[in-house]
Amino acid sequence: MIEFWKIRKESSNSYIAHSQKKNNYYFLNFTGYLIITLFHEGKTGEEIAIYLSNKYNLTNEVAYNYVKKFINDFRSSSYKAFPNELNTPLRVGWNITEACNLRCKHCYRSCKKALTNELSLDDAIQLCNKFIKWKVFEVELTGGEPLVHPDFFNIAKTLLEAGMTIDIFTNGLLLNEKKIESLLINKKGYMRFQVSLDGNKEDHEYLRGKNTFNPVINSIKTLKSYGIHTTVNHVLTRRSIKHLDSFIDIVRHLGVPFTIGMVLPMGRARKNMIVSVDSFKRAISDLFQNAKEKGFVVAGFDSSEKDIGTSVKFVVDNSGESYAIKDEWTCSATSTKIVVDSDGTVRICPFVEGNILGNVTKDSINKIWHNPKRKIFKKDYSKHDGHLCKPIQEKLSTTLSS
Repeated sequence: MIEFWKIRKESSNSYIAHSQKKNNYYFLNFTGYLIITLFHEGKTGEEIAIYLSNKYNLTNEVAYNYVKKFINDFRSSSYKAFPNELNTPLRVGWNITEACNLRCKHCYRSCKKALTNELSLDDAIQLCNKFIKWKVFEVELTGGEPLVHPDFFNIAKTLLEAGMTIDIFTNGLLLNEKKIESLLINKKGYMRFQVSLDGNKEDHEYLRGKNTFNPVINSIKTLKSYGIHTTVNHVLTRRSIKHLDSFIDIVRHLGVPFTIGMVLPMGRARKNMIVSVDSFKRAISDLFQNAKEKGFVVAGFDSSEKDIGTSVKFVVDNSGESYAIKDEWTCSATSTKIVVDSDGTVRICPFVEGNILGNVTKDSINKIWHNPKRKIFKKDYSKHDGHLCKPIQEKLSTTLSS
């Protein structure tokens, strides 16, 4: 059976399917919609072929070959940019609070205390219902530290019970078995965790504080023991880049995939923490070589044998086999995603200033999503080296050259 949980209709003959487990999106015509719907209902390939042959006056052989090719393409294809403007966003990043239990030195939001005008529980639940009405597939719950929010579990359960995918971005310090089990009760949606781990023990605690490393390791192990999809998020600094091998060994022994990002010159981050784009590219190139030699999973980076930033992406699977595929990466800002702040303010991108689209408490999704600012912003971004857009490239260059 094809693994997918959600399909939404975009137009008279176009649909979007979202595989929650693989986190892939697929743009379908009506026939594709029929095929995966019938598979989801438990029909075999042969039964679907008979259905299509009767519906479209095809021979059984032609119909079966079509179904077989479609399923193979569906299973192997990765995310592709959608050919048309979407009716509503596919994903929402929701910073549910500015409050945090840590004071990380590299925090791009300088998170500390909750804002006085953060959404009330009633407003938050209403917003959850709006996401459902908008047919959003994924909601990222971030902060601050989302688990600090007094109503975090009410918010998360509301989304899960509606069958949505939630991605929880956390520092991992407030997790325990009881909290995890409470999220698994009556869960109809799909839940993923993104846990911050910024290097080996010394590097991680330099950024996040004493006695923060071991609890994070334990949280990752606990999440994994419950079979919850867990990814480690690592922010590369000038300090941690020197010890990337030791970090890789830690994650490899944990048995979870990981992503690596850059410190951005925002919030508490200081110039002496920031890694240059060239250093970052070299580190990722070395990382992929390590991946091929040691056999571990790296999530989502451009690479090639010569350089980073080409149209090739190396994929390393769980068996350690590596192979190259065409990289279809495109920035989700302006195309598939919006960001909602804790007070309801909607932004195109959390890393670029001056891109407010409205506020969810008073503006309709039509007004927000079709705000002319979104198209203007889109013109100002383009793919540069790796997965770095023009505004981020300029921000880094300006900071490092000052």
